[in-house]
Amino acid sequence: MKILILTNPGLEAISAQEIKVLFNLNCELSEGKLLCDVIDEKVLELCYMLRTINRVIVLIQSFSFDKTPLEKFESFKTEQSFKINGQREGTHFFTSFELSNLLAKKIQGSYNPKQGIIHYYFIVENNIFYFGIDISGFDLGKRAYRLFLGPDSLRGNIAASLLLIAEYSANKKIIDPFCRTGIIPIEAALIAKNKSPHFFNKNNFAFTKIKLYDNWKNVLENIDRNEEETNPFIYAIDPQFKNIASSKKNANLAGVNKIINFSRKDLYWLDLKFNDQSIDCIITQPPNWLKNNDKTMIKLYSQFFEQSKKLLSPKGIIVLYIHENKKQIIELALGFKLKKEIKIKQGKEDWHALQFVL
Repeated sequence: MKILILTNPGLEAISAQEIKVLFNLNCELSEGKLLCDVIDEKVLELCYMLRTINRVIVLIQSFSFDKTPLEKFESFKTEQSFKINGQREGTHFFTSFELSNLLAKKIQGSYNPKQGIIHYYFIVENNIFYFGIDISGFDLGKRAYRLFLGPDSLRGNIAASLLLIAEYSANKKIIDPFCRTGIIPIEAALIAKNKSPHFFNKNNFAFTKIKLYDNWKNVLENIDRNEEETNPFIYAIDPQFKNIASSKKNANLAGVNKIINFSRKDLYWLDLKFNDQSIDCIITQPPNWLKNNDKTMIKLYSQFFEQSKKLLSPKGIIVLYIHENKKQIIELALGFKLKKEIKIKQGKEDWHALQFVL
């Protein structure tokens, strides 16, 4: 079967890499989307285990159209009640709501816009139309453990993507010196344990209610048996006590609090806590530049790169997730080389993942 995977624009190659490593599948990429062929129950495994994506759709129809998708949409019958949601980009004479209702008339079955069991999902991009079954049923980029949040708290799929950009694996030593609410360390711990980020909300998947996938419990239980007993080197560090407290609570909800080290420490003192050249990955979302004065931020970034130069192993990697002042931050990275830059779309905002090496 063909499936359509949605991710944040900019993360297509990262998600494709994750799919290749975990499932040995090749994908066709376009903006915010990946198209690939999956056999049988693999689609459930993929939906449950992938960390960098937002939605999984089992594709039923896709085509280009002139005025409206209804021109080519092929009617069919479904036994279970259904609802239809979707997204639309471009200029059209119809709204997403109108299109949902018009498509529902083409499907023989019980249409329940709020409580339908089968989640049909459409995507309209200019004159291209995709339609299928959303087997995820919710935004996979969100995490159930993200209850204690602060300003600009990371989405789970973004944090997981930053870890892949940093080439993180369970045997590497990682610190996040501005952990905020702990999302990056938590995602690192989930990777180290080979644990699904949706372990505690698996009953919320849309595929659990679809007759075609009535063996979903056995599939997910087999995956859960592969969870690793591990003791990784992961440090969640932040200068504010309230952030450390929130990080601990979120980590507890994710079931990984026992394998993350938490520390309230200012950036200036980091080199006293760790041995020189002992850290493999430094991954963080620093304080927002525009919310502080230039003098403060220049000092902060200068200290950050000075400390990183002492702590990072010769083949170590830094990944920063930033929103503004990219050029100035790169100029402050004395002694480091910008190896990779990825622009990531969050809503209508452009963010940047910057990968530095020595």
